[in-house]
Amino acid sequence: MRNEDFKILLVEDDPLLQFVFEQQIKKLGLTVHKVVGNGQDAVDTVLSEKYHLVFMDVRMPVLDGLSATERIRLAERSVGVYTPIVGLTAFAQRGKCIRVGMDDFLQKPIVLEELDEVVSKWKNHHSSNPLFKPVHEVKEKPMLEPQDFDPITERLSKVKERINKLRTTFELDRYDDMGRKN
Repeated sequence: MRNEDFKILLVEDDPLLQFVFEQQIKKLGLTVHKVVGNGQDAVDTVLSEKYHLVFMDVRMPVLDGLSATERIRLAERSVGVYTPIVGLTAFAQRGKCIRVGMDDFLQKPIVLEELDEVVSKWKNHHSSNPLFKPVHEVKEKPMLEPQDFDPITERLSKVKERINKLRTTFELDRYDDMGRKN
């Protein structure tokens, strides 16, 4: 499949993040074919046009990305089609994204290499499959995966590092809990 034939929909309410995402997609040699700014517009767009891949922000006005995905999946079941949806969020919500029917997840800020991996995976999937896959091919996703906890562990580690730096900077180890010098 040629890059220009691979149709991407971006669902993101922040204009700056829309611009950054589109630039990242361009670096991968692809194009965002359409951008919408809320979940309801995403539902309407996906149900009226065919896309190879949808990048869906989780937190948006009018209708959030999780609810929009649930509505898309419900409507697709009735007609027997399926559109891959990748969740975009600044929070570690992989399990929640997968449970509502998203196929993948990227944590903001989006790293170009991770974006490339996700796009490549779905682009390769579509090179041997039609634009939509039948719903009966969709496998059940686990409720929680080990990856759900990795970002939390990583962030906690970074917080501990910052606390240790602050402690050293302010010589907090020299004082007891009451603020008296040891």
